[in-house]
Amino acid sequence: MRKGFLLIFLFAITLCLTPISTSAAKLLQIRSSSEIQVGDNNRTYTIKLACFDVKDSKEAAATNWLKANFKRGIKINFRPVSFKENLLIAHVSKLGSNKEIGESMAEAGFGIFSCEGV
Repeated sequence: MRKGFLLIFLFAITLCLTPISTSAAKLLQIRSSSEIQVGDNNRTYTIKLACFDVKDSKEAAATNWLKANFKRGIKINFRPVSFKENLLIAHVSKLGSNKEIGESMAEAGFGIFSCEGV
């Protein structure tokens, strides 16, 4: 009797301590150098990268760089800032990274990353 209770108790504890699998948003499409489409299970969002302004002369190169460095299906984290003109404006980074995508693009010379006033 005690052995059966102990097994049930250990099973319940194991079940409670097992981490619940969470699903991160995935990159679905790169629309431009500052716009991406992401999805999380049953929703999709079009996101404009917060705090990043691309140089007009670098638009095509920046889009190509973004496509080369952030492949479709990677898991990302996004933190919304606002909503404007049917776009969600958000801070976006690869899951597990502290560096935002816009910050990486600015370091590569494609624009300016500045969050003053955000």
